[in-house]
Amino acid sequence: ADQVGWLGRNRAYDGVTDVMQAMLRGGAEVFVITTKQKRFCAALLKDFGLQFPEEKLFALEDGPKTEVLLGLLQRPALKGRTFHFIEDKLGTLKKVSALPDLSEIKLHLVDWGYNTEGDRSSVRSGSLGDISLITKVDFQLLGLGRSWLDL
Repeated sequence: ADQVGWLGRNRAYDGVTDVMQAMLRGGAEVFVITTKQKRFCAALLKDFGLQFPEEKLFALEDGPKTEVLLGLLQRPALKGRTFHFIEDKLGTLKKVSALPDLSEIKLHLVDWGYNTEGDRSSVRSGSLGDISLITKVDFQLLGLGRSWLDL
């Protein structure tokens, strides 16, 4: 297939890569966990202009997102850190929410990407308890080093 054409059809959401780059520059521990193959995700991140460390990229080959999150929580260097899992698929967040071993992770559905207004309304209503809805502005504030709790 035509990689240049494929990359051209896969654009980053406005501001997201800038925020991720600011987080990395600021010393935040940022991980990408995707269901894409690692080589495709790495190509996308590079095309988006994001200098992302490959050891912080988890992809299809690394297993389900829940297993990756469990592995990250068990890393001694990350003990005691606050984890935020930012996702655009409500079903994935529900899977994480259902696992007691992942209960310390703060779960956030973005208001863009692969979700519906119904998904966003469910989160907004509070009926899903531990899942919050974030906007691009919320995400940008996080990337600027403001406390998540101050949003």
